[in-house]
Amino acid sequence: MAALIPAAHPQPILDPELELFERDDGLLTCLSCLREHREDARRCRLCASPLVRMSRARWRLALECEPVADLRRQLQEGLPRLPASLECLGEFMDPFAAEAAQRELLNFGVQAFIGHDAIDPAGPPFITRLWSRPGDAATARYLTGPLERGDPASPAADDEGRARSFLRHGKWRDALALATREPRREALAPIAAEALLKLGRPAEAARALAADIPGAGAAVQAERYFQRALHHALSGAAALALADLHAAAALAPYRLAIAQARVELLRERGSSEDLRAALAVMKAISPAALGGGGPFAALERKLTGGEAR
Repeated sequence: MAALIPAAHPQPILDPELELFERDDGLLTCLSCLREHREDARRCRLCASPLVRMSRARWRLALECEPVADLRRQLQEGLPRLPASLECLGEFMDPFAAEAAQRELLNFGVQAFIGHDAIDPAGPPFITRLWSRPGDAATARYLTGPLERGDPASPAADDEGRARSFLRHGKWRDALALATREPRREALAPIAAEALLKLGRPAEAARALAADIPGAGAAVQAERYFQRALHHALSGAAALALADLHAAAALAPYRLAIAQARVELLRERGSSEDLRAALAVMKAISPAALGGGGPFAALERKLTGGEAR
């Protein structure tokens, strides 16, 4: 269980140089299967899900994602890394408004960072702060001055999306608070479990994931099985993890992350035949998943004799 304990109070001292100023034109993709689509498309032809625009760099990272290893590394490293010296630009009542402001600043060549639990001061919950380097602060404040700050009380507020945004940016306490304030919202249960894991509370996460969600839709149930599989994998219960991944795939057959996690586990304990079949499923979901130089492409070459063992 040591892998489930995040580093104590990590300090955001390293500058993520490789993530600065992503300037590629991006592509339209589906967040479930990660297939690339034509510019005139609106929904995924495989999943029927709405498409999103993503930079090619981030798309490639998602295609090469190893969910179990990535979560283990996140838990060991703690919160996302940020530059050591930052100035707060302002507070946003909605994380989506902060993300929009971050994108707007980047259009003007100013890099801004969304704060997380290690850098944001204590205060009211659900506040998202935007930060920048001291040399950019004056320009950034001028540019963000007229921007919308959001309204968390809006009837159209998307609590599930907001909770996932908090998770994505390392605001784990806010993610947990938002995901648990309405216990009957079944879509929030897997988010609460993930937040508990990242906060170093695996026993509570396990209890949350073990609970049934009456009346939940297929996507929500699939997410619960997927999160529980990750928990079992980190705890060393590979057989239970594979069983949960099988259940998740039955409910969400075109979700690439489920197939990626299954390949990870089979790579450690499965037969070559099972591993080839799992890689074939990945390729059927997203043909680009085995392209490039990522770990899954290397594994396929090794299994097919294209690379010496």
